[in-house]
Amino acid sequence: MDASEICLLWGNLQIQKWWSCMSKSEWSGWAQAIGVAVALASPWIKEKIDKYRARHVARDVYLQSLRMSKVANRLDAIISNASSNPAVLNQAHQEAIPIIRSLREITDFEIEALRLYSGVAASRLRTCGALQAKISGVLDLPMDLGNRHFALQIMMDEAYRHARELRKHINEAVILMEASGLNVRNNLSDMENER
Repeated sequence: MDASEICLLWGNLQIQKWWSCMSKSEWSGWAQAIGVAVALASPWIKEKIDKYRARHVARDVYLQSLRMSKVANRLDAIISNASSNPAVLNQAHQEAIPIIRSLREITDFEIEALRLYSGVAASRLRTCGALQAKISGVLDLPMDLGNRHFALQIMMDEAYRHARELRKHINEAVILMEASGLNVRNNLSDMENER
């Protein structure tokens, strides 16, 4: 052991290992190397921790999206039937309004949690929120009683275009979430065990 070396004090002081006694410059080099490694690993570790914390929210968004997919498919079928069969316009309009209002908009917090798993699915769900608002706005437009049938036809044609797009986006979001590992069929037992 050289007098200029600094040693770690553990174990038998008579037997010092080569790695426990180093000069100041060697200790400095190791400290810098460890510091660089920690600095480089920090963003990756933070991302993993954030993703771990967000997994419950992302799984919940997946479950909501599955429900939304069924509702969007039903809404599209009702509106599409009304567009092709004018005799059911009024009935379809009355059925479509509560259906579109029953869809819960995904919050920004939920979108951000999902973004950690699938950015594209999060983008699709954000678009779905805008489409829900458009459909709801179209279906709630006031109608002239004299031209009610004509107004309903135009209204349902516009709602049909948005409903078809809503169905497409929500189904794509579900597929993307399943591809990113949020498939509840595989993770359902894990979720029940965690509760």
